[in-house]
Amino acid sequence: MLPLLLALLASAARFLFGVSLWCDASGAVIERYPEARVPFVVTDTVVDAAVAGDNVIVVSGSGEKRRVVRSGRLGEVETLLDVEKRLVAGESLVSQGEHWWYGVTAVRDGVPSTLFVSDEGSSVVPITGAMLVRWLPLRPSETPRALEVSFASDGSPMATEINAHGPLRSWHLPMMFSNATSATLLPDGRIAVVTQDKGASHLYLFVLSNNDRITTVSLGYMMLLQLAMAVDGGSGRIVIAVSTTEHRVVAAAIDPAHPEPVWRQLREGVKLSSYAREIQVVSVAGGAVASWVNRSVAPPRIEASNVYTTHAPAEFRTIGSVIDRFRNTFFTLRDDGGEPVWTWDDGSHLLMRRLPASIDGYVWIEYVADRCGIRVRR
Repeated sequence: MLPLLLALLASAARFLFGVSLWCDASGAVIERYPEARVPFVVTDTVVDAAVAGDNVIVVSGSGEKRRVVRSGRLGEVETLLDVEKRLVAGESLVSQGEHWWYGVTAVRDGVPSTLFVSDEGSSVVPITGAMLVRWLPLRPSETPRALEVSFASDGSPMATEINAHGPLRSWHLPMMFSNATSATLLPDGRIAVVTQDKGASHLYLFVLSNNDRITTVSLGYMMLLQLAMAVDGGSGRIVIAVSTTEHRVVAAAIDPAHPEPVWRQLREGVKLSSYAREIQVVSVAGGAVASWVNRSVAPPRIEASNVYTTHAPAEFRTIGSVIDRFRNTFFTLRDDGGEPVWTWDDGSHLLMRRLPASIDGYVWIEYVADRCGIRVRR
């Protein structure tokens, strides 16, 4: 009898030790990824923001006006750029580590131009075409780089790659290219662009190469609201995330050498919108993360999921609630050291949260922590 009792006690001890080990490990992971407040008080409508080193870069304004400020560690604020007459073709704030840049299309001295400001200085690049249609930032790039989509003086569509010093390359385009929605810079220097034929709801992928060469790929038919694109730095695959009119979020990872998209559902049954930048995607260690604004609840909340997962449906995680200012929400999703980082506006402050590259794994860790009685903020 005694040996049996001792064996039962030993088994119970091993079980309890194992539970304690899992609880301690999950608690340590949860503590490593808290929600944090960015040291910047929101006094205007935030358009974009990023943490770059010890600085917070904030773009604010509405309508034709924009202001770019830099806030330091001690709360000092420096205005870097004031825009009085912004063009609606496009704008973007891009950050990588301590480097950052912002580009916006505006009228400067009576000339339609791209205004660039970065951690290295500022410049003005006049628009190349006769009429600008789209202005798309080119990520990932530590220095200013963008793609102008415009009509030439003879009415033909054209695209021009620019940097802070001026034009770099140009292409003659098919007519449907004017509906370009997103662009990304591939590791080999080519540029991938997704366009939508709105009449037929047909998505196309264009890959722009040197010497005016363009490869066209059909991505199928989809009633989309918004589209975001990134490039997986590890595999070179093009990652596309889409919100649809059917209340779904879907994504695909495309190999440029064999561009046959397989769409995967990340979320369904949620209220989505066509408002600017309410779906985003970023490359992280081992894959990519997509994030979107779910308007089924009030206030709207930011959700996220891994694009590459081995099971269905994909696990999603609520990041935080975002303020809705006259149908305008603000959040950004960026990569920092291989992990996704969100910044968003809660109405009074900017909030920031980092998560592991595996959203699936983190959701499981949260489940373990919750079972252990560890407080998990969702």
